[in-house]
Amino acid sequence: MSSVVSLYTYPQGVSKFSMAPDLPSVFEEIRFTLEEEDTFASVWPQCGTSGDPCGISDKPDSWWTGLGVFILSAMGSNPAFIYITEVARSDLRGALLSMIIFYAGLGLLLMYIMGALLHWRTVAWVSLSYCVVPNLLMWRWAVESPIWLLSKNRLGDAEKAVSYLQRNNKEPDFVEQYIYEMTQELDFRLDQSEQQSSAICKLFQGLAKPTGYKPLIILTTVFALQQYCGTYITLFYAVSFVSEMGSNVDPFIGTIGLGVVRLVFSLITALLMGKFGRRPLCMVSGMGMAVSMFASGYFAKEVAAGNLEPSILPMVTLLIYMTLGVVGLLTIPWTMTAELFSLDIRGMAQGLCISMANILMFSALKIYPFLTDFLGGMYAVHWFFAVFSLVTVVFVFLFLPETHKKTLSEIQEYFRYNTIYVLRRKDDD
Repeated sequence: MSSVVSLYTYPQGVSKFSMAPDLPSVFEEIRFTLEEEDTFASVWPQCGTSGDPCGISDKPDSWWTGLGVFILSAMGSNPAFIYITEVARSDLRGALLSMIIFYAGLGLLLMYIMGALLHWRTVAWVSLSYCVVPNLLMWRWAVESPIWLLSKNRLGDAEKAVSYLQRNNKEPDFVEQYIYEMTQELDFRLDQSEQQSSAICKLFQGLAKPTGYKPLIILTTVFALQQYCGTYITLFYAVSFVSEMGSNVDPFIGTIGLGVVRLVFSLITALLMGKFGRRPLCMVSGMGMAVSMFASGYFAKEVAAGNLEPSILPMVTLLIYMTLGVVGLLTIPWTMTAELFSLDIRGMAQGLCISMANILMFSALKIYPFLTDFLGGMYAVHWFFAVFSLVTVVFVFLFLPETHKKTLSEIQEYFRYNTIYVLRRKDDD
């Protein structure tokens, strides 16, 4: 069931990366100015639409852009995080959430392959067709979240949903016990005044509590560090990044390699998140990204200075960087956006957090074209990413709470009494 819901991110992966494999050709054909190229490359990943059917050849900031964001992000992938968080068992929640990243990676890989073989306009038209299957599967198999049904006083529908989702559970009175526990959580989270307040007021009231502002600050910081570690820059500027790093690998082949690595290791990450905590995966990921990107910067520097010939080694270090990124920092922050917030504001706060992440992504993609000149060379950009990877490791060690095999109520209890994870109360372990 959760994998069916995760498919909603497949068309988002297709649409977000539909232009990434061939941005130089897009810029040349549409005849963007340098400023427009920079803006387009930064804005496009926030869009949900793709191709000339949406008026992209006229202006990159057309109102179709906003419509695409609303349909694919607000109405597609973001609710998928919430739904899986609410229906999955605590021991499977992380693995199932990471399937969202897997399907987005599948869309990315498909776009890289098509971009190497087809004209970008053909890719854009074909990508419009990928929204149909997830909708058909959801219509056929998905049921509403039981806890959402309970919040709307639809007890009978909630019992049917639990029976369907947990149809393989043979424990006696399981449905009744599950409904009782969810009702207790709802009664604890929602009082009459909050139920009568507007959605915006409820959001601000929730964010004023430690269970609201602490996860928001932590996640926003992690997303900022994630972007400036270079994770999405290397994906969206893949062709130009590979061509400028001192490698003798064809840039289009290199981007397909990146797509394969992201896809395969997204699936492996789903297995790892079922066995290991979020914190160790993120810290190992950050350390590995720092080492590999530092090595990549060294090769880029030596090739630019004429001390080394272009070789496959820079591409190998980039693939290692992407592998370790997918295992942790590229994947896990997105899965945690629906885990850390309390029930009463989970949907709205998660949407706010995703919006902040996309703003940060825009800022990183916006400044990247100027980093080479500002820092003094491509090698310095690589080392810039390496430094931010190390900073991320330190931040995760100090502040990011562990949610592996924790119930949502236990996560909220942690935020109520703790801020720095390494100084947490011992009874929260």
